[in-house]
Amino acid sequence: MTKPRVPAPFWPVLGGVLALCVFAALGLLGWRALAGLQSTPLSDADFRSSLSAGQVQAVVVRGKAAQVSLRTDDRPYRLAWPEPLTSDRALLSELKRQNVTLRFEQPNQWLGILLNFLPIILLALFMALPLVLLGALFVWLRERRVTQR
Repeated sequence: MTKPRVPAPFWPVLGGVLALCVFAALGLLGWRALAGLQSTPLSDADFRSSLSAGQVQAVVVRGKAAQVSLRTDDRPYRLAWPEPLTSDRALLSELKRQNVTLRFEQPNQWLGILLNFLPIILLALFMALPLVLLGALFVWLRERRVTQR
């Protein structure tokens, strides 16, 4: 006589599906947060015309790129210069004459460091979560077997 097949427990599968849903939700939230931080590109000619019209409020320079804030708009604008801003004396004097807030910043390195370690962290999480769930299942089965005796 053959033994009846015992169905496999669905808890590990449910835990895996739940973990995938959590990671998908976190990815979606991060994507939406980063999408809100994006800036609109601004050409050099448009920047200079906005500057001569007195519409530029602030310029934050990071390397060869800058973030421009206009007085008429709340959106940040992205501007790229082929040469360093400090070499253009006429532009610097025009920024000073228009009372534009000018700030120089170093690019942030922590985001790059985090993105370099992110695959290792995610791999560790994907490996640890099933092992923890499997361990919890074994403990639960052992406790269940002890209480049945």
